[in-house]
Amino acid sequence: NNRIKTTHAHQLAMSVVYYSPLQFLYWYDQPTAYNGEPEIEFFDKVKTVWDDTKVIDGEIGEYVTIARRSFKDWFLGSIGNNDARNITIPLSFLEQGTKYIASLYTDDDKVPTKTRVKVTHYIVDSSLSLNLQLKPSGGAAIHFTPASKDDLKKYKTYRKTQIL
Repeated sequence: NNRIKTTHAHQLAMSVVYYSPLQFLYWYDQPTAYNGEPEIEFFDKVKTVWDDTKVIDGEIGEYVTIARRSFKDWFLGSIGNNDARNITIPLSFLEQGTKYIASLYTDDDKVPTKTRVKVTHYIVDSSLSLNLQLKPSGGAAIHFTPASKDDLKKYKTYRKTQIL
């Protein structure tokens, strides 16, 4: 779609970065263009009102990372300008002693969908930091939800040296 000037992961992240009780987007294209893209689940889960907001990092005109909590779930959006960059996101805003499933929505040109958004899941906690590589005009969206015992068996733990 030529009218979108950012990546689709950037579009997902905007739903967290910009506060709007009347969520301003659900799908970043015409409804007829929807082809079952898996990242749409993020729009299904993201909230429109928040219990807490944390500015994690940012630099005016460069990039920003915002985390917002609704009940026990956290949502994080990180968006950048026209430059590619690596960012490190400390997860110290998560509740200490709780393991979470991090559902990450990141740009990946190898994904065989037209939106090129990769969906991955890891187990994380508040002691970790995530290393993300943002494309030019790119972004990342993450949903953190407390992990069950079954989740701990199902998903791998994020390694500190990984770059997503």
